[in-house]
Amino acid sequence: MNLFQRKLGPDEIEVIGKVRTPLSDLYNELLRAPWWLDLLGVSVVFLLINLLFALAYLAVGGVAGAQPGSLSTTSSSACRPWEP
Repeated sequence: MNLFQRKLGPDEIEVIGKVRTPLSDLYNELLRAPWWLDLLGVSVVFLLINLLFALAYLAVGGVAGAQPGSLSTTSSSACRPWEP
C-alpha cells in the first residue's frame, strides 16, 4: 500500500517480491505523507472516537437531565459543566 511512490536514490535498496500487508509499515507511510493528509487522518479518527463515545452515552441512557435522544446535548454538556 504505497500511497506516495518516489524514485529511489543511488544508495537506497528496493525489495522485490515481498508481499506487503495493508498495515506493514504504517509509521513510514505517515512520515512520507503530506502534513495535511496526516492532520486530516488524525482529525477523522478523533471525531469517529468522539462519535462512538457519544453513541455509547445514548445507549446507556445519556447524561442526567438531557432530553431523550438528543445527541447535541451529549456533546455540549462537556463544554459547559458549570451550568445546571
